[in-house]
Amino acid sequence: MLALRRILAVICYLAMLAADAADVYIIYLSYSGGMTYEFGILLFIPIFIFSYWMATFFSQLISGKQNGKRIFPRLLGRLMNFLGSLISLALIAFWGYIYYMMTKNAAGNETDIAQTLRLLAGRE
Repeated sequence: MLALRRILAVICYLAMLAADAADVYIIYLSYSGGMTYEFGILLFIPIFIFSYWMATFFSQLISGKQNGKRIFPRLLGRLMNFLGSLISLALIAFWGYIYYMMTKNAAGNETDIAQTLRLLAGRE
């Protein structure tokens, strides 16, 4: 049973990393213009939720002991959990940065367009 929990924990951790890699690719496509921001966020959210679930399953699978033995060494389990959380927080922070830049650029473009229209109308 110990080996099964260890295998399931590794599968959950790898699934979490794969989902995070997919999120990184979605962020890259949204940032580089390969897809729209709205479509990117629609893809990002469910994949991020899946990644969070896999991290939670991993955390639960490695916690505790079975037959007096730990599933993973305590330090390794904590380190893997910390890295997974750090990657997830970085993804959310970068997505927030993209949102900020998109809204900032949209506001800047609207100002330029409004200024151009006033110039064409002869008001300035």
